[in-house]
Amino acid sequence: MILEPGEENDFYKLQDDIDYCRKLQEDLLDRKWERIYKKRCQKYYLPLNKIIRKIESENWSNIPSIPSIGTELKEFVYHNTFQISGIIDLFKYCKDFHLDIPKCAKNMICEACACNGCEFMKDHLGYTCEDCKKDYYTGYQGYCEE
Repeated sequence: MILEPGEENDFYKLQDDIDYCRKLQEDLLDRKWERIYKKRCQKYYLPLNKIIRKIESENWSNIPSIPSIGTELKEFVYHNTFQISGIIDLFKYCKDFHLDIPKCAKNMICEACACNGCEFMKDHLGYTCEDCKKDYYTGYQGYCEE
C-alpha cells in the first residue's frame, strides 16, 4: 500500500504506509533473529519480541528515563536495526543504560555463544565466561575462530 507517483498525498494513507513499512521492518528483524538463534539455542531460544518484553518488564521504572528510546525499548530496537541487529548489540545497549537483563535472555546468549564453557576461552579471547557475565554478557562470540 505504498503511494504511487502522482497519487494524492493523503495524510492518513501516508500514515498507513509508514505503519506498513514498520511492520515489515519488525518482521524482517524477527525472521533474522530466528534464523540466527533458533538452531543454536535448542533449550533457551526466545523470539526477539519476547526478550524485549522481558527486558522492559524487568526495567519498567528505568526505561522511561532513557532519552534515546523514550518509553518503549521495542520501538527503539525495531526501528534502529542498523544499531541493534543481534543479541550482542541488544546486550551492549542494556549495558550502556544499566538495564537489567532477564535470566532467560542470559541463558539464551550463553547457549548461543560458540565459546561457552571452552577451556581455552581465556587464552583465545582474554576472558572467561565469568568475566563475560560480569560485563553484561558482551563477550559473546557467534563463531569460534579456532
